[in-house]
This record gives sequence, structure tokens and C-alpha cells, in this order.
Amino acid sequence: DRNRLARETELAITGAAPFDTEFRIILPDGGLRYLRSAARLIRDDDDAPRLVVGVNWDVTEARTLASDLEYRASHDELTGLMNRSAFDTELRSVLDRVHDAGGEHTLLYIDLDQFKVVNDACGHSVGDRLLREVAELLSGCLRDGDVLARLGGDEFGALLTKCDAAEGQAVASALCRTIESYRLFH
Repeated sequence: DRNRLARETELAITGAAPFDTEFRIILPDGGLRYLRSAARLIRDDDDAPRLVVGVNWDVTEARTLASDLEYRASHDELTGLMNRSAFDTELRSVLDRVHDAGGEHTLLYIDLDQFKVVNDACGHSVGDRLLREVAELLSGCLRDGDVLARLGGDEFGALLTKCDAAEGQAVASALCRTIESYRLFH
């Protein structure tokens, strides 16, 4: 980052290109601020460098908002898991890699039977709690690098990368045992 900043500054000062960059500042308390800086060389009538005019502005709020929107676009609001759209993108990416390089992966589909009964009998707040707790339980059963998503309603998907059929079956069995032993108390 410092080398790029130095190159852009030099280009702006020599007039070869305008300077326009963003950089991160770490505050003494550990907080982060993002600044955008732009500068341009002003020349006189004889084309000699006259002065550099620049401006800096704090773009931390805009960066934070953009990051938040990006997260919300790819994650389920209730469970915090990846959503269907992001899961589909991840699945396409894995399929492309399989096509190019081969390898085995396992795709699991998980549907909670009788979930509607919980919502109807106990209310949506209890149903929401059940979904959050199940999402946490499922996450705990997966390996590092595996992907879990809430596909909608009471449906979840898991993508187990670099996972052959036997290992996928073992993970699926562990997921089933975990859900079967789960008890909802309200």
C-alpha cells in the first residue's frame, strides 16, 4: 500500500497523472478510519508546475455502509448464515473448479420436518429461535471450509468441499444425529 501511495503521489506531483486513492488509518485506540485523498498538479501558462491542490475526506461511514449492505445481500438475516443466492454462487464456483480440476465434493440438503407445527403451535418467535439454534448446531458439525446456508424457510444446504461420498455420508449422519437429539424448550 505504501509503495502504491508513493507512486501515485509522485505521478500527481510530476503531473503525469492525478492522484486519487483511499487508505486506511489505524487509530491509537485500535479503531479504523478510511480516508480518500485526491490531488492534481496545477501548471502555469508556461506549463511549469505551479502548485498541487488536494483534498482529503473521511469515507469511513460510506465504507461501513457498503460493507453492511454487501453482508446483508449475501446472508440470512435471522440465522446469519449464507443465503440462497450466495450459496448458489458458491456452488457454481465449486462446480466450475470440479469441471477444471476434478475432485469430489458433497452437497447436502436439510429440511426440518414438521417445522410449520412449531410455528402454528408456539408462534413465530419460537420458530425463529428454533431456526437460529438449529443453524448453530449444524454449523458446529461441519468441517473448516464447509459452507452452510439457509436456503429458505426451514431448508438448509451444506457444501462439503474436498469430501468424498463416504466422508459426506459420515457428516450427514452426524448432522441427523445432532438434529434428532435437539430439544426445543420454550
